[in-house]
Amino acid sequence: MHFSTSMTARGRPGELYSWWSDYTDGVIDDSKFTKVERRIVSREGNSIVMDDVFSRPLRFVDRVVVTLLPPDGIEFHSDSSVWKVDGRYSFIQKNELTEATVHADIRPQGMWRFAFALPFVRMWIDREFREDLKGHLEQFEADNSMAGPGGGNAGT
Repeated sequence: MHFSTSMTARGRPGELYSWWSDYTDGVIDDSKFTKVERRIVSREGNSIVMDDVFSRPLRFVDRVVVTLLPPDGIEFHSDSSVWKVDGRYSFIQKNELTEATVHADIRPQGMWRFAFALPFVRMWIDREFREDLKGHLEQFEADNSMAGPGGGNAGT
């Protein structure tokens, strides 16, 4: 199943790319329904390998391999017992704003093929992609405005 969404943020593509690609260890999502902690496994050149450890709503580890494509793209490949995902983030100048786009192809694994085929699950995943992108862009704008002229680099 393919998901794609785009939104804009105040800032330049290079600023957003730098902020977005500053991957660090720690909790990356702790909402009412989801908790995910990231552990960086390795960094080599433009490749970063990390484990995203989900503890809510399900317990599983998602191995994510990110390839940085400076100055405006990030590819990612994810592999877990729940899904395999191939995707790309891109950051493009649109007037004074930067348009951030995410494309992701999700291939559910095992019994999850049945769950992901349900319409309400597909709608939930689509909403989660939009909310995740929106949350990241709001955090980028907040971090960027606190850093003043020249921007900040807080990462995801």
